[in-house]
Amino acid sequence: NNTYDIRGKDLERLVTPFKSQRVTFTIEPSAAAAAASRGKTLRLPDPVLLAIRAACSRVANMSGANEHIDQILRDLEEITTLADDGSMADLLSLRISTAISSN
Repeated sequence: NNTYDIRGKDLERLVTPFKSQRVTFTIEPSAAAAAASRGKTLRLPDPVLLAIRAACSRVANMSGANEHIDQILRDLEEITTLADDGSMADLLSLRISTAISSN
């Protein structure tokens, strides 16, 4: 079964709020057919990897590390200039990827 519980203290901050606290992953037959026509296979998320991600999130939350990560991300959002020496290339790449994926 590919149904999972969604847990988190800040779920209301999500751009698209979940209607329920559960999510079920499925592969639409038309998407599977389109992938197969290109020689690709669509796979559902690995339950083991999802469990590991959930465990890491719980540890980060309980240890307070998530607050530090949130602060770092907020600080990165406030940076408006890049260093001349190219040392901030990763930040630029992250910003570009984020902008592309949000459109």
